[in-house]
Amino acid sequence: MGRVEEKKKLKKDALMNSAFLLFTQKGLSETTVLDITKKANMAKGTFYLYFKDKSEIRDELIKSYSVAIFNEARLEIGDETKLTFQECIHKILDGLINKFIENPDLLRFIDKNLSWGLIQEIRIADADNKTPFEILGDLAERKGVKFRDENLMYYMVIEMVSTMCHSSILDKIPADIGVVRPELHQVVERIINQFTT
Repeated sequence: MGRVEEKKKLKKDALMNSAFLLFTQKGLSETTVLDITKKANMAKGTFYLYFKDKSEIRDELIKSYSVAIFNEARLEIGDETKLTFQECIHKILDGLINKFIENPDLLRFIDKNLSWGLIQEIRIADADNKTPFEILGDLAERKGVKFRDENLMYYMVIEMVSTMCHSSILDKIPADIGVVRPELHQVVERIINQFTT
């Protein structure tokens, strides 16, 4: 990466970091582009070199953070050779739940959009440049399991986990995550079985 590209990346990263802090502290509607650029120590016009509006920077942040927490949760598997596919999925889900428990502001920001963020074509560099769903597909292949409509299954599982985490961690509805987690794992197991061919 050349110096110009590196400077551009640093500016874009500074805008994204500032936006994330402000969105989690004040909310999207209460945060202005001027707030973001002030926090990043940049002129307001600089924002528009990288993003068309607040919604675009929010969407990019959701995608970026969704993939990052998925990747961190994926690494929780450890030595997958000793685990079944289902055990690997449960470890990933526990990793996601734990990340959200540790960082409720991130959960509030992603706001039930984890599955949307993961279905985008963002690739993970340290995972052979694959998307999250491709990583899960490779895991299933290594474990010798086949599914009908595999991506739909992954989407449904992640959507359910995201929504239940949002409700049970932030609002304690219908119950605290400690009560919800074992039930969630049982439902995920049933979904996996339903899609297994």
